[in-house]
Amino acid sequence: MAKIISEKLENRVKYILENIPKARENDCALIAQVWAHELNTGPVRVESAAGLLQLLSQGCLTKTSSISRARRKVQEKHAHLRGKTYNLRKIKYTQIKKGKTLLDNNTI
Repeated sequence: MAKIISEKLENRVKYILENIPKARENDCALIAQVWAHELNTGPVRVESAAGLLQLLSQGCLTKTSSISRARRKVQEKHAHLRGKTYNLRKIKYTQIKKGKTLLDNNTI
């Protein structure tokens, strides 16, 4: 049963990433969109921040870690949904890795 829930979450996350590019870069924006959907389509309506926090503490909203994990899985499968900073991080990683290799070779 958990897999069914996960697949539904992945579908919602994919939809959000396709339609709201800001969510590709910002997990807080993504989480807000997922929770807004849950609150608008669920049986409980929240009228205040305290009500939102109560639902969160009761486990009525999807965990942030589950949403982040779903984002990573969707972006792994669909490269076009990765944020702009993804490629920058990969380039920086490659440069740092090459830099460490050069330093290691110079110390020998």
